[in-house]
Amino acid sequence: MAANSNSNSSSNPSLSPNADNARTMFLPEIGPDGIPRESPVIAYTEKVIEAEQLQLRKYIEQNYSKIRDVERELGNLTMEMKLTSGPKKAALEHMRKTIELSTQRIRAAKLNEEQARKVCLF
Repeated sequence: MAANSNSNSSSNPSLSPNADNARTMFLPEIGPDGIPRESPVIAYTEKVIEAEQLQLRKYIEQNYSKIRDVERELGNLTMEMKLTSGPKKAALEHMRKTIELSTQRIRAAKLNEEQARKVCLF
């Protein structure tokens, strides 16, 4: 039976000395003042995470400022386009009407000329 209990203890990891070592490894180290000390690995990891978060915040802030600048410029260009396209459109429309009137006058003049030729021929 003693052999049986030895085989059970070696097959059950919670009874092995390595399991006790693993449990104590995750327990916080107690400092001389009685306050648990932070693991150096955890402290380093937290510093790395904080540095990455700070870098991400700066990156996001820079990108937001760039986005705001682009939006502002787009707004300015839109306003400028509205201010300049309105008068340009009105000027083009005026030119179109002027050309149409000139075309009508030319047609009327040609008709008058043709009628005058017909009158002269008779």
